Amino acid sequence: MEKQKPRVYVGRIPYGWGEHEGGGGWNYINEGNMKRLAEFAEPVLDDSGPRIPGEHELLGKLEGVKAILLPNGDSGIGITESVLRKVGSVEVVVVAHSAWHGPCWDDAIKLGIKVAEGSNAIDRAVAEWTIASAIMGRRDLIAAGRSLKEEGLWQNNWRRASLLMGSTVGVLGLGRIGRLAASHFISLGAKVMAYDKYIDPDKAAAMNIKLVSLDALLQEADVVSLHLPVTPETTGILGKREFELIKDGAVFVNSARAALYDHEALAKELAKQRFQAFFDVYPDENAMHDDHGHVNRNHPFFAAVHNLDNVYMSSHIAGTNDAMYSMAGDESVEVLSQYFEGRGLLDARGVI
Repeated sequence: MEKQKPRVYVGRIPYGWGEHEGGGGWNYINEGNMKRLAEFAEPVLDDSGPRIPGEHELLGKLEGVKAILLPNGDSGIGITESVLRKVGSVEVVVVAHSAWHGPCWDDAIKLGIKVAEGSNAIDRAVAEWTIASAIMGRRDLIAAGRSLKEEGLWQNNWRRASLLMGSTVGVLGLGRIGRLAASHFISLGAKVMAYDKYIDPDKAAAMNIKLVSLDALLQEADVVSLHLPVTPETTGILGKREFELIKDGAVFVNSARAALYDHEALAKELAKQRFQAFFDVYPDENAMHDDHGHVNRNHPFFAAVHNLDNVYMSSHIAGTNDAMYSMAGDESVEVLSQYFEGRGLLDARGVI
């Protein structure tokens, strides 16, 4: 007699943007991931679309479910402590997104249900974007390409370019993405210094990272890369005085949050063309584009910097592409496979 497969509830992100053609809402968990899951489990797919299902509907879906696999915390909204208690069979909640666990995760912890992050894919993707931006900045590739294509000049101002190898990189914040980025920088031959008030100095030293003051980092770094979380202490940590400390020819990279700095002060400093900046996140992003993805060119920060030759802008995509989504799904499904094979619960929080 064939062993009965464990039932696994798979959530979907309840919003419409970013949908794939013909497969709306398949962010993080795609069809390939579902086929792999079906090899060892009985998937129960949330088919509620953009609406949040009610408790009665969820109880029917979750009946007998052993595990809940969530793309991110949004897909678990509605699965409350009350629902989990009434279902009674859930052993583990796995989330494929490291940045947002959501209320289902929190309620599961209250009930003693095991929880785990299934993937660090988005962290690795953001770190990769950071490295790419730093390299483009140090090599002056944007200006070189513009000169060739738009001005028709061959090898114009090529002596301005430098190398990431041998450069000094200043990392603000040694959380998971900051540590990943730092390790990549070091492997490429850069010297890394960091500002982080809470990391153990011995741990930083073991990673070949020199801890320095914020002022020293801004004054000495050829690349300044932001990875701090937004807290009352870090909000607005960079203002007019700090931006004036950044040295000429440096590269400023932000894949963290715009709340970390005074964006008006930064825009004014960038207008001086002293250093380059690479952005993937912005202040008040909801006002920066409409529901159809069209950019609001009157957005104050966008209007102030988008025409500057020393500014590169991408649209909050550092951690977002199909390869990352597929990887997150693969890794999260593998976490469940190992769990149901009795090999324990691998939590990606301890991997980086």
